[in-house]
Amino acid sequence: MPFRVLLLTVCALLLALPAQAQVTFKSGVDLVRFDVRVVDEAGRPVTDLKPEEIVIEEAGRRLPVMLFQRVTEPAESYVEEAMRAVTAQVSSNDAFPRGHLYILIFDQEHITPGNEQRARMAAEQFIRTRVRPSDRVALYGIPGPGPQVGFTADKTRALRQLDSIRGMYQRTVSTPFGTMGIYEAHRIAQGDAKLLVDVIERLRKDSGGDIVGTDTGGGRFASTTGEDPSVTQRLLVENARVVVNQTDGASRQFLQRLADVVTQFRDIEGRKTVVMFSEGFFQDNLSRELEAVAAAAAQSYCVFYTFDLNQRDAQLQEAYASDTVRSSEVQARIAPLSTLAVETAGEMVIDAANRSGKVLDSIADRAQDYYLVGFTPSEEARANRGNYRRVKVQVTRPGVRVSARTGYALAPEPTPADRKRAIDSVLGAPFAQQGLKLDYTTYVMKGASAGQHRVILSLNADLPVRAKPGDAADIVFIARDIKDGRVVANGSDALPLPESAKPGSPLGTGTWRAQ
Repeated sequence: MPFRVLLLTVCALLLALPAQAQVTFKSGVDLVRFDVRVVDEAGRPVTDLKPEEIVIEEAGRRLPVMLFQRVTEPAESYVEEAMRAVTAQVSSNDAFPRGHLYILIFDQEHITPGNEQRARMAAEQFIRTRVRPSDRVALYGIPGPGPQVGFTADKTRALRQLDSIRGMYQRTVSTPFGTMGIYEAHRIAQGDAKLLVDVIERLRKDSGGDIVGTDTGGGRFASTTGEDPSVTQRLLVENARVVVNQTDGASRQFLQRLADVVTQFRDIEGRKTVVMFSEGFFQDNLSRELEAVAAAAAQSYCVFYTFDLNQRDAQLQEAYASDTVRSSEVQARIAPLSTLAVETAGEMVIDAANRSGKVLDSIADRAQDYYLVGFTPSEEARANRGNYRRVKVQVTRPGVRVSARTGYALAPEPTPADRKRAIDSVLGAPFAQQGLKLDYTTYVMKGASAGQHRVILSLNADLPVRAKPGDAADIVFIARDIKDGRVVANGSDALPLPESAKPGSPLGTGTWRAQ
C-alpha cells in the first residue's frame, strides 16, 4: 500500500487565565494589539522597523510594547506559501500566510433609493475581479432586511446577496405644517432664525397661507386665523425638534447595529478593511454612538474606508433647495463619515458615486504590509473597561510616516462562557492565529496495517508565566488527510503555563506532545 501522508494542523492555542493573573501578566488577556503601517517619504512600506522604535503613549505616559510582528503578503501564491508553512520540518504560525479581510457595509438607512445602484455594481465588480482565493469577504446591509454574510471565500454567495441591497433614506418628511427637509429641521432646532423665516415663507406659499399665515414684511407673518405669528414660529421649531429626534433615533440605531457588526469580528485576528457606503447623517447628538463604533473598531482591528454617495445636484423633489444649502447639507452629513475614517486610520472617499470602482481597486492594490504591535493597557483602562482610551503612536526613526488608530477600549472581563466562545471563534477564523508564536513538528510513522499511521506532534509555544500552579492554556487540534481534507483525528488538551520567562522576554516556553 502506498504511504499516505497525514497533515496535522494546530488550529487554536488559547489562554485560559484566572482573573487575578491579568495584572501580573502583562501580555495575556489584556494585551492590546494595533496594526501600524509605517512608510518612508516615498510612500513605500518600511520593512526593517525594530520594536524599540515604536512609542505608544496614553495621557503622556508610555505603554510597554510586548508584541511586535511584521505581517506581509505571501511572496508566492497563497496555496504554495501555506503548504510550505505547514509541511516544513518545523512549522510556525508566524510563517503562515494570510489574505485580505474585507467587510462591505451598505448603510441602507442613509442611502437614497436608487443611489445604491452604482455602489452595488462597483462592489460586484470588486468581488468578481479583486477578491482573491486567499481573501475573505463579509457583506452587510444595515438595517435589515438585507445581506448578513460573515467572512466567506464563496464569492457566488456574496454576489447573490448584493441584489438585496436597498436604499431607504428620505431627505424630506411630512409635518403638520407641510413638507420639511431633515437638514432644515436640524438647522431650525439649532436656532437658525433666517432659515426659520425662509421655511415659513416657503410653507406659506405651498399651503396658500392657510397654516403659517401671510407675510407682513420684515420677516413677520400674520396668521389668516388671527393667531400670533410668534406662536407659529414656536410650533414650527417644535415640529423641527420632533423631526430631529426621529432621525437621530434612526441614526443611533444604525450606529449601534454597526458597532455590533464590527464587534463580532473581535476574536478574528488580523487587519480588516471595512468599506462602508453611505450618504452620511447628522452627528450633532451622536458623539457617544460614534465613539462606540470607534471603540468597537479598535477592539476588532478594523480600518474604515467610507464612501460618500451623495449627489451634489438638487433632485426634483428638492427644487426649493439652493446650491448653497445643498452643499452645506452634504458637508454636515459626511462629517461623521470622516470621523470614522480618521479614528480608525482609514480614508473617506468624497463624491464616490462615480468612482467607487477605481477607489476599490486602489484599496486592493495596496500591499498588506504592516506591523502587529501589542502593548500593555493602562491601569485606568483596566478599571474602566469599554471606555475609549486615546493613544499616540509614534516611530523614532526620522523620515517615516505612521498610520495607526487613535485609541482602544478593553473588552469586558472574560467569563467561563467566553472560553468556549473564544475557542469556537478561533476554530472558525479565516487564517491561522499569530498573536503568540507557536512552532510545531509532525512525524508520520507507518502503522502496523494499511491506512493506519501514527502521527506524532511536538509543539513549543510562547506563553505567559503561570500566576499559580494549575494555570494552563487550552489546545485544540485537528488532523486531516492531505489528499482530501478528511478529518481523521481531533482532540483537546491543556498545556501547563511555564514557570519562568525567557531572558529579556515576559513570556516563557510551553512544550506539548501528542500522538
